[in-house]
Amino acid sequence: VDAAHDVLDDIALVIAQQGGGGGADVHGVAHGGGGAAVARDGFHHHGGRHVVLAQAAQFLRHQETEQTLFGEGRGGVKKTELNAYAHPRAGGIIALSLDEGDELIGVAMTRGTEDVFLGTRKGMAIRFREGDVRRMGRTARGVTGIKLGREDQVVGMEIVSEEAKILTVTERGFGKRTDVPEYRLQGRGGRGIINLRVTDKNGPVVGIKQVREDDGVMMISQEGKITRLAVREVRDTGRAAQGVRLQGLGEGDRVGAVTALVVEEEEGVGEETPQEEPEQT
Repeated sequence: VDAAHDVLDDIALVIAQQGGGGGADVHGVAHGGGGAAVARDGFHHHGGRHVVLAQAAQFLRHQETEQTLFGEGRGGVKKTELNAYAHPRAGGIIALSLDEGDELIGVAMTRGTEDVFLGTRKGMAIRFREGDVRRMGRTARGVTGIKLGREDQVVGMEIVSEEAKILTVTERGFGKRTDVPEYRLQGRGGRGIINLRVTDKNGPVVGIKQVREDDGVMMISQEGKITRLAVREVRDTGRAAQGVRLQGLGEGDRVGAVTALVVEEEEGVGEETPQEEPEQT
């Protein structure tokens, strides 16, 4: 038993979505050195095959108290006990079932008492208690987390705390950060509230991240341009602002991926500094 604990302390769960919908599989991947398998989280992107990494260090020590929460592109959420994934096979085990055309957009491990935040492509968001989501079996389909408007989709899920901020990044390289308490708690399954004012200028939302003052953010454009910034340089605004430019993009280029990073003190700022631009009224 002790040997098994030592091995599973160094296991990461890899949640890999099947192309074209239908479900997602869990794979176990060993890594050396102990600790977390992923510093913060993986790059999230949409379209084609989608892979999400979820930390699972010290797996057995926490499996009786922690839950696994999944977020889906069509607004669904699903909660399953972490110990349901304690024995992934080499070929993977089913993590959840997805409807045709749906996709997995986020995975988090929780203790059952957290606040869940979902952000959508058209600038809507909802924050609700994790307790609103009942626990389900491994292969079950989820329940509604947010009701989506026409042609909208969820682009990110975060487990949030009152002391943090939500960083929102758009397709045309704009972004903003907003205090979590500005997003009032609502019941699961509502239509949410405005997170960001989407216009032709800033484009639809491509990513939302929970951040703190000392974090960093990295963006990668579809044409491969990388921009890294300190979060403290991103303008702190209310919910319905359109944001400021974070990444300069060439004609036809768009932001393709965004992730939060821990910024080391000795490192410099980033490649670019946010550019203040007058907001359209």
